[in-house]
Amino acid sequence: MHGLTAQLLLGCLCNLGQDKPLTEQHLAGCAHGGHRTERHDRVVKLMSSIATQSGCSRVTVEPRKLRGYGDKRPDLMYRDANMAGKRKTVIIDAAVASTLPAGANHLRKAAEDPLYKAKLTEQRKIKENEHRMTASQRFVPLVFQSTGGFTRTAGNLMRHPGLRRYELPADLRQRLPYHLSTGQDFIRMQMVMRVVKGTAQNMVKLANRICVEAGEIQGAWWTDLD
Repeated sequence: MHGLTAQLLLGCLCNLGQDKPLTEQHLAGCAHGGHRTERHDRVVKLMSSIATQSGCSRVTVEPRKLRGYGDKRPDLMYRDANMAGKRKTVIIDAAVASTLPAGANHLRKAAEDPLYKAKLTEQRKIKENEHRMTASQRFVPLVFQSTGGFTRTAGNLMRHPGLRRYELPADLRQRLPYHLSTGQDFIRMQMVMRVVKGTAQNMVKLANRICVEAGEIQGAWWTDLD
């Protein structure tokens, strides 16, 4: 482990020589791990599948040419005819929050609130997207933390009228514990599992790369999470 120890003193591959400590939250979200985008896409793919199976229409991943977005695209759009009022087109932008902005104030607030990182990201998503909505659209940020926690808004998404129509197959429902017997609870659990697995993969792969760069030989203590 001497090679790993030496590399840890230098920091991650992305800030080598900049005297920045390598933290767990950095391992969870650094792009050098290779699974950050995949983790995000797994959540979006599941949400798209659920919207389709629930009977929502016009389900589109990364819809193009939306008014106000220019070249940018949200992650998902679908029409939920069961929504109250005129805003029946739901636009979702997903994120997995891993790191904090610099500053002692952010560190203090994160220590006080386990979901602080996710809430910060959610506020940013709302600021970036809410003003782009038309009279028929509603924006919903779908934000998780790398540890699997999620904001209240993300949790409430499964209470939308159309998505509540999702039903588990009878044989699967019979095999699940009571607290996962509803479609909404099962979906939330599936999303959390995708986030946590992606985080673990990112941390392991990045730590493995750090060892290789430091001259440490890969050993059996690395677990293959693929």
